[in-house]
Amino acid sequence: MLESLKDQLIELERLSINISDLIKDNKYENIVELDSRRQNIIKSINIEHAKDFKNELIGFFDNNNKQIKNIEEEIFQLKKKSKISLKCFKAYKN
Repeated sequence: MLESLKDQLIELERLSINISDLIKDNKYENIVELDSRRQNIIKSINIEHAKDFKNELIGFFDNNNKQIKNIEEEIFQLKKKSKISLKCFKAYKN
């Protein structure tokens, strides 16, 4: 994801939290200014940002699936080796 988009999303979250806190504290005088800044950030986010974000998430998802498959294969190989070892121990035990 673009760093500027990340920064915008962080700022958007911060502004939203500040607005929520002001409402909770009955301090309404600064809300209009903060909300205006929040709306400007929302307007500046375009469809390309969403596509980039979607592509980044798909990349994370694909990478995660590859890592899961690798771990499952490693587990399978370990189980296979442990079965062989157990058979060997059993043969020596008898």
